Amino acid sequence: MANPELEAAARRSAAALAAWKQQHLGERLDLIGANLQWANLQGADLSGANLHGAYLRGAYLTGANLQWANLHGANLQWA
Repeated sequence: MANPELEAAARRSAAALAAWKQQHLGERLDLIGANLQWANLQGADLSGANLHGAYLRGAYLTGANLQWANLHGANLQWA
């Protein structure tokens, strides 16, 4: 289950996600099953994030860093 605070930050914007990461240094991006439909994650650093089963349908991922991210079972339709 995704961290609710992290999921809310990711839904708001890439900048909100970056701010969350600054406040939680060293914590893994746990977004398992997160609903990020239509989220604007342009340029977001999602490297190493656990997005297993996440709903990223229509998410804006241009320039996002997904290196080493777990996207197993994620819905990336129209992303």
